[in-house]
Amino acid sequence: MYLTVAAGLLVAFHFSPSAALDLRTRLRDVGLSGALLLAPAVLVYVPYLQVNSEFGLKRTMADWETTAVSFVSSVTPFHRALFT
Repeated sequence: MYLTVAAGLLVAFHFSPSAALDLRTRLRDVGLSGALLLAPAVLVYVPYLQVNSEFGLKRTMADWETTAVSFVSSVTPFHRALFT
């Protein structure tokens, strides 16, 4: 989620009107190496979208809450020492 937001902000910044480069110049600058770097992200994202639309998964953060038990639920050496 955070990567998507950061990437979206970066793309919005680069395509903002403050930069006077046209679209052809930007596509030429990205080139083949940029396309190859974006390919794995697209290959992962497309099946995710298909499953999401097929099963109607809708996730929101409206009902997420962290309980106090969540912070001590893992079994780490610290927690073992704390509870023994």
